[in-house]
Amino acid sequence: MRGETARHAKRANNFAGAKLLNARPCCLILLKIGDKMTDYLKYARFMERLARDAEKIYLKHKKSFKIIDKGVCDVVTDVDLIIERHCIDEIQKAYPSASIVSEEFNSDEIVTESCFTIDPIDGTKNFSHGLPFWGFQMAYFENGNVVASVINCPELHIFITAFKGGGTFCNGKRVQIHDTDFAHSMWLLDGNEVRRLIWNDLAKNTHGARSLGGSAPSYALVLAGRGLCLVNKKAFPWDIFPGFFACENAGFHCAMLNNGFQIVAPNKEILDYAISKLDVPINYENTKLARLYAEKVKNDD
Repeated sequence: MRGETARHAKRANNFAGAKLLNARPCCLILLKIGDKMTDYLKYARFMERLARDAEKIYLKHKKSFKIIDKGVCDVVTDVDLIIERHCIDEIQKAYPSASIVSEEFNSDEIVTESCFTIDPIDGTKNFSHGLPFWGFQMAYFENGNVVASVINCPELHIFITAFKGGGTFCNGKRVQIHDTDFAHSMWLLDGNEVRRLIWNDLAKNTHGARSLGGSAPSYALVLAGRGLCLVNKKAFPWDIFPGFFACENAGFHCAMLNNGFQIVAPNKEILDYAISKLDVPINYENTKLARLYAEKVKNDD
């Protein structure tokens, strides 16, 4: 089973492919890497600019935003909508041929060969209640694979930039993976199924688990932290790929299981443990990402 899982995880990875506002973006530092700026770096710089714009919009509206009921136990704010509309407008001006998949205005679109994903505020419930665990995130797909991404968590003071061939950076510094053993690991979990399958075991045998209520802050803290592991169960491209790509690009041990779980660990031992607990049949009929991934695996076979 593990060999099969590893094969699917590799395919999933192929499918996938913060700093303070006035801080110097990492990509400006990286301009010295060669005589010609790569396209991947161009995309990263463009998304960095939008991430800083998102923070400016947040700061302008943070004391007077509106909360709108979006559905059962779900909300959106006018800040989400303003940020996303701004990003869409800027993408259409800079890259008119690129498609856009975004949470509020383009949620029914599918990822194409050339595509931006936008999550204007990941963790909107946290944001609306004044908790700091939320963030802006974007990714860019080229030829169907992620080649650049950004995450900006203003209240956590974490700004992540990643681009293919250049690495992953946290607040302008290259991300370092701090290894740990299983007993000293701490886990960030997102998704009810994740907690049901693994929470009790982690509580007994590790430094424990936390659930932050958002992909962006969870991935950002893994990239900024020490000995942190992540298990995520999200359904949509804008939730998953910015952080998953950034972790994979930094050298973390990553797997995207075909039941919809995403796993990030500092070493293979911990990754294998998580796979052994989570590689189980899950009813993901309504999970858009899982359907897309399952279709890709079928086509690859």
